[in-house]
Amino acid sequence: MLGQPNPRTISATKPSSSGLAAALPVDRYLQKLQEYPLESDRLAVRIENPLRLSEAERAEIMHGIRRRNFVVYEYDETNPAYQSGYRHICRQLELEATVSNPAADEHGVTSIEVVNHPNKAAARYIPFTNQTLNWHTDGYYNNDKHAIRSFVLHCRRPAVSGGATSLIDHELMFALLYQQNPDWVEALAQSDVLTIPANIENGKTLREEFTGSVFEKDPITGQLIMRYTERKRHIFWKQDSVVLTALDAIKALLYDQSPWVSQLVLQPGQGVIANNVLHHRTAFSDAGSPATSSRKLERIRFSNRVNTAENEETLPL
Repeated sequence: MLGQPNPRTISATKPSSSGLAAALPVDRYLQKLQEYPLESDRLAVRIENPLRLSEAERAEIMHGIRRRNFVVYEYDETNPAYQSGYRHICRQLELEATVSNPAADEHGVTSIEVVNHPNKAAARYIPFTNQTLNWHTDGYYNNDKHAIRSFVLHCRRPAVSGGATSLIDHELMFALLYQQNPDWVEALAQSDVLTIPANIENGKTLREEFTGSVFEKDPITGQLIMRYTERKRHIFWKQDSVVLTALDAIKALLYDQSPWVSQLVLQPGQGVIANNVLHHRTAFSDAGSPATSSRKLERIRFSNRVNTAENEETLPL
């Protein structure tokens, strides 16, 4: 189940008149901190028929995403008609423009499970092992043209033990950093903060080298984008004292029993729809045959985000 953060009083700091913060609705992000969480919040939206959301179910999904940029849903997956139910939910939220990858099928679905075969390319990537998958946002190595703005993670089978997913709204992270030191978010908004080398496999370039910022105002949606990873290899961070201090602050907020982090162990028929928030997976162990007990989640990434309203900045939380 999701962890329940403890309410705190957050002092509001007004955005500076220039820089990234001035271009974003920072007051709304700070308001999230002041009101997070609401005791009335339901952490999982129960859906009776994923093929056709009711008005109440849709409204509850939108409320959850507006509150924390992600929502947990659940439905009865034992119904044969609902085997692809989460894909229907996404379509009803206008999430249809998928961002594919070599491991995805024709629907953009990637099966996140342990791959032991040495000849499968996915086997060398951490998501396809049972190891800890450190904090990151999806597609942190992509430029704006290939940006991942949302994703769905749907559980087919949980692990025997472990495999918990943690999430934190990237807008909350921005507000927490800004509230401590506005210079941190501006340093992380520099266009040369992180560099990811090209991904070259067997002499073929799968992805070009990318250099970009951690925080950015999306040129398409006008909303906040965050690029982040804790990978230690194949990454170069700008060696700037303010940048490095800000990165240390992010790690402290993620790991120091942060009340803003929510944790859950997804069960069959449950899933998360998110506007590409920060997320993390604990290591896990399995037993039995792969067909019955290996942990399996299915993921689709999208190039658009869940729009909770035409003007999100003015909506009440």
